[in-house]
Amino acid sequence: MTTSSKIQVRGNCPSCGNDQAVVRGSMSKHGYTVNHGWFNGVCSGHSYAPIQVCRIQADRTVESVRLAVAGIEKELAAVEAGIVTPEKIDLGHLVIQFANATEIQQKRAVDGLKRKLTYRIEAGVDFANYLEQVANKYHGKPLSEVKIGEAGVVVGSVVKVSGSLVTVTKIEYRQARGIGPSINGQHILHILFERNGKECAYPKRFAKLV
Repeated sequence: MTTSSKIQVRGNCPSCGNDQAVVRGSMSKHGYTVNHGWFNGVCSGHSYAPIQVCRIQADRTVESVRLAVAGIEKELAAVEAGIVTPEKIDLGHLVIQFANATEIQQKRAVDGLKRKLTYRIEAGVDFANYLEQVANKYHGKPLSEVKIGEAGVVVGSVVKVSGSLVTVTKIEYRQARGIGPSINGQHILHILFERNGKECAYPKRFAKLV
């Protein structure tokens, strides 16, 4: 595969599955953030070969996430059985010990913990399934070559969203809402950007480079 100053070689990262540049046989450094603590900062996949060449790290990542999910499922079961409760409750203006809270405050805290754990489980399962699908689809396939500037939406890209131009600050998984029944509820990649001092999210697949 030949390269030039105007051509970029790209492959899929074995840690996040995203399409990124390949530099001297390894994934380039790329920022990646996923909600609820699965990944953040610089993706660890930058030190590995792309999935097209080797899927070992991708399979390890999938296994690691599924083991973590199994642990969270046990924690959720313990919370639902009343064996585990939040240690403290944040009331916004005050943080109190769970034992000192009212019955209503305790119930709200427990319900909130259940929702948090449930969401992490769903996010983990979705991500593991996604990365496995990417590995199954691209492993053994050739790397791609694209002209510089045609590599797709990345952090720092200027894209058009609802008629406005915005700069991508992050790319992360979020639950799709208000898009359509075939996508709503799925955890898909979203771009994040600032608008009027607030952080906004928009499905990456619909963001258009300008």
